[in-house]
Amino acid sequence: MYIYIVSIESEHLSENNFRLWQVHENTIRDERNNALSLNRLRPSTLLKRDSERPHTNRVDMALEGDRNIVFLETAQDSGSSLNGLLPYNEANDMMFFLKYYDADEKMTFFCGHIMINYKSMIRNYLPQILQKARLPPGTELKFYEEIAPERMRPLCIDDMISQDHALVDLVDGALLVFERTDKSTTENNAHLFYTTKYNAMQIEALQNPEGFGTPLNEQFDPILGEISQTWTMGQLMQWIATGIGCSADHILLWKKIVNKGDICCVSQYNEKPTNNHLNEHELRVYSVKDLLGLTGPHRHDPRRQKRYRVYYTKMPISVSDLERRYKMRVQMMDEKMQITVWLFFL
Repeated sequence: MYIYIVSIESEHLSENNFRLWQVHENTIRDERNNALSLNRLRPSTLLKRDSERPHTNRVDMALEGDRNIVFLETAQDSGSSLNGLLPYNEANDMMFFLKYYDADEKMTFFCGHIMINYKSMIRNYLPQILQKARLPPGTELKFYEEIAPERMRPLCIDDMISQDHALVDLVDGALLVFERTDKSTTENNAHLFYTTKYNAMQIEALQNPEGFGTPLNEQFDPILGEISQTWTMGQLMQWIATGIGCSADHILLWKKIVNKGDICCVSQYNEKPTNNHLNEHELRVYSVKDLLGLTGPHRHDPRRQKRYRVYYTKMPISVSDLERRYKMRVQMMDEKMQITVWLFFL
């Protein structure tokens, strides 16, 4: 495989200044609630050169199946070895990818990768990490492990990496996120940034055309934007109300059946609403995550770049009064036998 890569990239690569890693997809179980994380991809198996293996294997024996992802690690101008590749000992070293959170820019920056001896501490590698992030020597850093898109946790840089619970999974390809200690606050830090980014979602709010079996008196364009799956129903109603110019307590939200026993506003397969709206209790306790049924296999995954839909009706009365009112539907027929339907709340 190395020879093949060189044959198609001969102008940029020679056989000894890159390494190939097989990327694996897996999940991690959360010890607190036994829930599995979202799928994650990590280049965790080094594909050795023929000269480094006791037996020469064909490509189809080294890889699994007919569809594989391979990470190509290229040489760095670090002066750390003759061919520019970072030294790597398969028995003792782990490859970590580095991501720096800049609190001033409120952005993360990829800073390459580093090889760390798993029997050592992250603190021992601070000079190299600071150099990769172009930060002044001696800058104090806080570290986190990015476990999966929806999970990250703080790391102690003075713990031995091989120590129990230092890392969730001792494999190559782990993600280290770090930030300046002097810039980190409760309102602005890497953990909060990642959590906010994960919870953000694109959404489209549409009128329910058949909510009460009557035609719409007013028609509004779809409302598009970004919200958080942690929003309450009050926040969602206010967002929709702002988009159409009305009071938030006149926005009625509709449910959708996703699967057996689960009611929510949007199905993964059928995006039409039912004729069941949220009741007063659900309006108080639901989050957007509950409304959209984003649990289990339907959890929000920002990598899918999915736009969700919610359905609403602009009501003539406050939705908090709805359960205390009677609904009366009046049908009127004119001389041309045309039927008009009116809905009244008494």
